[in-house]
Amino acid sequence: RPIPADDHEFWKLVFISNLSAEDIFALVQPSDVRRLRRKQPINLATLIFKSIEQLFLFTSADQSDYSSARNSIRILSRIIPFVFENGRFDSDEDDEEPPPSAHVPQGLEDTALDRGVPQASAPLPT
Repeated sequence: RPIPADDHEFWKLVFISNLSAEDIFALVQPSDVRRLRRKQPINLATLIFKSIEQLFLFTSADQSDYSSARNSIRILSRIIPFVFENGRFDSDEDDEEPPPSAHVPQGLEDTALDRGVPQASAPLPT
């Protein structure tokens, strides 16, 4: 079922829940992202939009609760590589450079470090 962007109770649960990177990676399987991309692209787009919106809200306000930013970064780190895995959005298919999606997790981490989000001691699962 489509989950509207204005379903604040649902999104509140997603972003303020105390979820570890392992939780996100266990809950969101590659097959789930691929299925969303194929069958419910609106839900996938909404998830990406809401995750980015949470990061924007976090960076534009003086917040001491990092859970929404942390969950947003973890969700985006999990789903974005599968969104771009088919290479459709790469400018040159013969290029030896990694696809743009390969840089997303590092970019998200750099953004979090710039904002002072405490980092987990363990690396994200792959």
